[in-house]
Amino acid sequence: MVKTRGWVNAGVLLVGLGILHTTACASRAANGPQSANQSKAPNEVVLFLGGADRQAENDQQEREILRALEDLRSLDPATLKTKRYADYQNAPGQWTLATLLKKYFVSREPHHLDEEALYRDAQSQEGRDVIGRQIRAIREGRQETPSP
Repeated sequence: MVKTRGWVNAGVLLVGLGILHTTACASRAANGPQSANQSKAPNEVVLFLGGADRQAENDQQEREILRALEDLRSLDPATLKTKRYADYQNAPGQWTLATLLKKYFVSREPHHLDEEALYRDAQSQEGRDVIGRQIRAIREGRQETPSP
């Protein structure tokens, strides 16, 4: 009788685990898109450039920043990885796009810039919008301020 009861208890446990697993899977399937959005990593462009303070010393630097931002907004990630930009002294081909951004922009909050994610996230509408705001600010001779 003890052996039978052990097998019965094990069977009840397995059935209970099966029901729990099925319920969890059904819940995950029903909430899939919401769960995916909740766990989505923040956009690297938004994190770094959104409301960032631009620090350039002259018109040449401003033009190089503008060129880099235009590229970031319009080129694919593979091309962006190969692009090079002038440094502080305007020596051409010295910096990657990510390096240029780190040299000339101070993010609102301390943030380590992930170059791969930056190039990928620039392709999103949200990323392009932030880049566009920075470009407008340069052309208008002002700092970009974050949206309320």
